[in-house]
Amino acid sequence: MERDAANKQVLSALDDACEVYASEAQAASSEYHEKAMARAAASSSDPKKKFVPFVIMIRRKEPTSTAGLGIEILWARRFPMKDGQGTRLMTSAIAKGKNNHYSRRAIGSGPAWFEELFAEYEPRLTALRSLIKANRQARQMLNKNHKANS
Repeated sequence: MERDAANKQVLSALDDACEVYASEAQAASSEYHEKAMARAAASSSDPKKKFVPFVIMIRRKEPTSTAGLGIEILWARRFPMKDGQGTRLMTSAIAKGKNNHYSRRAIGSGPAWFEELFAEYEPRLTALRSLIKANRQARQMLNKNHKANS
């Protein structure tokens, strides 16, 4: 019985660490958005051109008994789309590939101020993606070993 309690305690600690990484990613996303809005506003006097074409998305996959919490940190492209009532902003996630980082080419072209912000934020996001991935792998391995030795 002690073994089950210890396993649950370690799983809980891993899940808590993942929550910390998710909150750090959300803070980075909010910080990026504030800077991007300020730079977009400063770059143009035309209100229609004050537009942030790229955002940072945080996707949460709620925990299950076996998988635990899942977090994805993605860059997404925003674009206006006209419909019957006017123009809406649509958001589309950009594929990252197998690695934990986005290449600048995968993102596509954007305003000059975005180049600076991408270079500032992507290394932080890459580190968080790596930590989350290692955390989730550790959780899976712990679950697998616990079940195999029970």
